[in-house]
Amino acid sequence: MSPLPVTKFLLFLDAGVVAVFYQAFFDESGTHAGSPIMTIGAYVFTKQKARLFTEQWSRKLKFFGISHAHMTDCATGNGEYSDLSMEQRIQTGVELIHAIRKNSLSGCAISIDAEYYSAAMKQGTHVYGPYTYLLLQSVDRISRFIAEKDKNAKINYFFESGHQSSAEAHRFMSSIETYGGVVGDNYNGHAFVEKHAFLPLQAADMLAWQYRHFLVRGSQGHKPRKDFLALIQENDYYSDVSKDKIKWLADLIKHVDPLKTRGPYDLLERVNKHLLANGFAV
Repeated sequence: MSPLPVTKFLLFLDAGVVAVFYQAFFDESGTHAGSPIMTIGAYVFTKQKARLFTEQWSRKLKFFGISHAHMTDCATGNGEYSDLSMEQRIQTGVELIHAIRKNSLSGCAISIDAEYYSAAMKQGTHVYGPYTYLLLQSVDRISRFIAEKDKNAKINYFFESGHQSSAEAHRFMSSIETYGGVVGDNYNGHAFVEKHAFLPLQAADMLAWQYRHFLVRGSQGHKPRKDFLALIQENDYYSDVSKDKIKWLADLIKHVDPLKTRGPYDLLERVNKHLLANGFAV
């Protein structure tokens, strides 16, 4: 299954062929070489709320004179933010947080020490990279969160086109339909789209950046940023995968026969059951 073209995907969303209720948008932070932490952030919206977010945030983008939000440039004053004052850059963040809190249903941010994970998994017989592990856990969490609200719900997943992990993301998202269970049942499709055209991706960019920096700053003894605290909502999910969990997972996965699993999400289901049974949060 190849990625759905954007035009076809949007037509499918609006054609009434299947009732589509939810849309999840993903972005990542810390995937560059030397980063101590890799994070995937995602927000899930109802279809209507995704449109309202887009309308609200697009007006603010025009007001500030930028084409899209990008937290790295906002924090450093680079790119399109170079002509904005510090106060204006802060205000762009305030407005984005307001739009997120007003319209999103839930956020999910999961982080991992990518170098430690990769080293621990080298000897495994059925190994996924750190990005894929974060993606699997994020999709699993969002899927189950939505299923608790509506067991008949369907979810469309959106990723930024052209990002360095897009091929990996597509390969594993394409396997969801064969997985079965909750994740397979409420999967409706996925697409790779432009961040400046699909504005909720910019919300995910903020979440991934904020949570990664919260962890990095915390490890250096700094207090949480006020904008990160303002971003947090009741239904959000945050997880920093511990080294103990990675070690335990690496040992467990050595004994899993990949030929007896139905793909990465079936493997994830089995592994998570073992993790829960041994006192680890998943």
